Amino acid sequence: MTLATAAALALAAAGTATAASEQRISPMGGVNGSVAVISQPDSAGTRYIAGTFTRANPWDTGRGVALGTDSGRVLARFPKVGPTNNSGPEVQRVVADGRGGFFIAGSFTCVGGDGGDDGDCTDAGEFAANRMAHINADGSIDTAFNPQPNGDVLALARDGGTLYVGGNFTEIGGASRARVAALDAAGRATAFNPQANNMVLALTPHGGRVYMSGTFTAVGGQARAGLAAADAATGALTAWAPVTTWLSQQGVISTIVPTARGIQIGGQIQTVGGQPATGLTAVTADTGAPTGWAPVLTRNEAGTQPFVERMTVVGGTTYIAGYFDSVSGASRVNMAAIAADGSITSWNPSPGAEAAVRSLVPVGDDMLVAGRFAAMGGADRRDAALLAPDGTARAWDPGLGESQDGVWAAAADGDVAYLGGNFTQAGGVPRQSLAAIDSGGHLTGWAPTTPSGGSATVDTIVPIGDRVYLAGEFASMSGASRRGLAATDRSGAVTGWNPSLSGAGVSSPVARALALTGDTLLIGGSFDGIGGTARAGTAAVRIGGACADAYTSACLRSWNPGAVDSNPNVLDGAVNGIAVIGGIAYIGGAFNDLGGSTRARLGAVLVDDACLDSYSGGACLMAWNPGNGVPQPTVFGMATDGTTLFARGSFSALVGRTGLDGIAAFDPGTGLASNNPALSWSPAPTSMGSVQAMAPTGDVAWLGGGFTRINGVARAGFAAVSTSAACRSSYSAGNCLLPWAPSTDAGAGSPDPVLAISPRGDSLLAGGQFTQVNRQMRSRLAAIGTDGTLGAPVPLVRPSLTAVSPGTVPTSGGTTVTLTGADLGTATRVRFGSAAATSVQVIDDATVRAVTPGMAAGTVDVSVDTRGGTATLAGALTVSGAAAAKLATVTSLTKRRLSGGRVLVTANIRFEVQGRPTSVLFEGARATRGTRLQARGRLTYRVPMLRGSALGKRVLSRTRPAIVVTPTAKTRSFMLRAIANGRRLPLGSTLRIVQRQADGRLVDQRVRLPRATTPRR
Repeated sequence: MTLATAAALALAAAGTATAASEQRISPMGGVNGSVAVISQPDSAGTRYIAGTFTRANPWDTGRGVALGTDSGRVLARFPKVGPTNNSGPEVQRVVADGRGGFFIAGSFTCVGGDGGDDGDCTDAGEFAANRMAHINADGSIDTAFNPQPNGDVLALARDGGTLYVGGNFTEIGGASRARVAALDAAGRATAFNPQANNMVLALTPHGGRVYMSGTFTAVGGQARAGLAAADAATGALTAWAPVTTWLSQQGVISTIVPTARGIQIGGQIQTVGGQPATGLTAVTADTGAPTGWAPVLTRNEAGTQPFVERMTVVGGTTYIAGYFDSVSGASRVNMAAIAADGSITSWNPSPGAEAAVRSLVPVGDDMLVAGRFAAMGGADRRDAALLAPDGTARAWDPGLGESQDGVWAAAADGDVAYLGGNFTQAGGVPRQSLAAIDSGGHLTGWAPTTPSGGSATVDTIVPIGDRVYLAGEFASMSGASRRGLAATDRSGAVTGWNPSLSGAGVSSPVARALALTGDTLLIGGSFDGIGGTARAGTAAVRIGGACADAYTSACLRSWNPGAVDSNPNVLDGAVNGIAVIGGIAYIGGAFNDLGGSTRARLGAVLVDDACLDSYSGGACLMAWNPGNGVPQPTVFGMATDGTTLFARGSFSALVGRTGLDGIAAFDPGTGLASNNPALSWSPAPTSMGSVQAMAPTGDVAWLGGGFTRINGVARAGFAAVSTSAACRSSYSAGNCLLPWAPSTDAGAGSPDPVLAISPRGDSLLAGGQFTQVNRQMRSRLAAIGTDGTLGAPVPLVRPSLTAVSPGTVPTSGGTTVTLTGADLGTATRVRFGSAAATSVQVIDDATVRAVTPGMAAGTVDVSVDTRGGTATLAGALTVSGAAAAKLATVTSLTKRRLSGGRVLVTANIRFEVQGRPTSVLFEGARATRGTRLQARGRLTYRVPMLRGSALGKRVLSRTRPAIVVTPTAKTRSFMLRAIANGRRLPLGSTLRIVQRQADGRLVDQRVRLPRATTPRR
């Protein structure tokens, strides 16, 4: 009995966990990287954010994610793996089950549910799956499969109805098994029991044997140095015993692939059978003697040796990934392809010297690669990519979130790919470091971009009128040359405003502070020139009139206090904050000199027209010098509520005050004729510099950072402190520290930092590095009420609906309708007119299926309600009294290998209300020859291996065959026979049948082809 058959029987007996219609992966909201800047709202209530993210509104996936191989979209029907607040659970190995589902293994303990933080696996939809699980094609969890290994699973391989498992366990599937075992469909151990004395890292079934490698020195009580082969049924050890030496005692063989040239092995190998090897070689399948095939790998880094970590063979070509700089004399960094004749092909994805590629998975003519990298095939790709035959990256991009370890394993089956690792997010809307959120919490179209893959940052964003001004450390904005300063319109288009910064120091010029006074923008940072004119760390630029769209020297005002740092390796200025109160600019940073006079990190300068147009240090520089004579590391930022001035930094004392711990408040007073020491207001955070965001408004200062306490009272990342007159003059923690206390502590006792806060009305928007607030998932952005209530995840994306199929349904209800569009992943309800669907299933972010209720005849609107809003397609569905169309069914699928590398595939398809096919498509390409109807309804045709074809206005993916049929009154069955070259035929993929009914309606049906039994030769 095959694994597919046994699994089907087991499922019928035991059931599955969590109905397939349940949505178990949902967008977290927020972004997939840290948020360091949130602007104040513009006149429309839109706020602009900046950080290290590349996607907004990503999917909360847990440690494993299924994706469409054609679109890269997250398939929401698959469950989460592991609680996302725990750094331990990982999916380390994945193998396809042959029926559209996957076996997964790792250090997780729970599958399904919402991936909550408790980790006890008792919530709705959760299944306790210790280190191993089987996920069916429909996303349900196979509860019959539960082998419960007592140690790590490090290798998986499936052969028909048997799953081979290797690792570091001693018990699995209800039996004692030393590091290697075989499991049946119910997860029970079979008689296979080789018994390795140390870890098994790779397994390959082939020719009635199972080849294995690892760190073992004995198998079945017999000496085997890291390589062995056992009988696939009994586990009895064979004589196969290659003699290898490794780079070190800890060396391992990572990959084993049987080929026509022998058993290829890759790893940290120096010799095999006494013959030299540089990480890649081949041995015979019977004795393990070297075959002589040993491509020469080199590595340029001193003291290191090349080795191969992953390998796959397709059509005689060997694809390898590891750590090397050349293969057989050809320059190849960490990835290469070796042809059957030993030559190095042109396939060269060039992932970079630091890249780690852990998976090479053939997907049709392409190659799915996964691991830890930032670029692949000439494109920015984080940890996973789909490569075309020429080695270039396709548009497919899963948009994985930040992860220290990247992707550990990948597998593909038909039109589904599964990735496992230690990531928690995938997908979402592309946004390169910059995004905007409107007053309703929706992502807008504003999306300028900073250079990717570098250290470019945006440190300040200020919306003014119909312009958005950005300051930071960047050399371009949306491809336009902009050094440190840029402006966009509300659509995100970069304007002509370009007061480029310059600097001759060792650091790049950077603008860190912007403040508006009248029609003039004050600029602070680390630079020594702006627009070609000398300015040291401070400048003033008109942005009104003609200066709004095009910067010229006439726009630069004379105001030039100059902020100078004593460190010769830092560009002059180091101005980190500017706040304007009553015609005076208060400046903070890391400077020692301001306006030619000593000012230790804090100073004040007039910004009236006289000083802006004719700057004089004696007349414009104020005497205010609270840092005078006191060593100060730096001031990170300045803020004001209009009457009180606040500073945050790493200082501990100022003139007249000690014990400040990095945060202070000042009363500007009138004239600032003296040093005007800090007020007694003193919310003491955990440590100096731990306050990283400060937003005073009204009588409250909202604080964010990495602190755990304020004034000795527990506060994890957030705090609110009264700034009332009483607290400014006589501070008391008991009276002035407010009870508002959201927490970013995810359970480890150390809160993830809050880096930005923007208040508006009775709520505020916070950003940072956190993934949870109050133990609820919030990915780097959170909306929090001033009363402490936590708002919905942000940003949400408005949905759109573009098509409904079929377009006509019967009045009786019960018809499954497919809705397609964009951003449908959080769908909670589908309505046909005013009637709600009886069942809703989210397939991915672009596809939702719903079952119609009983309805009266007529035409109705179709609506989808999501967390991001409602999408409606007017008049999209016709409800008819006609009987429902009876669709075709696929009853079986078999395949047979022919001579010349061809494969004959036969599918039995029963058409109950249809006649003979008039058009046949397979893999999106129309059959070009040999198409004919045979006797007894048998159709034979040859399959052209082409990409992309259109049927009417419907574009078919290359993995979706299609048949178009027209009706007759007779029921009949057809046997479709397809002949294809090689192994590219996507068995188990989706068959698309488009049926034209007697009334002219098209019924569009997709049916997954059943998997064939073991091929007949």
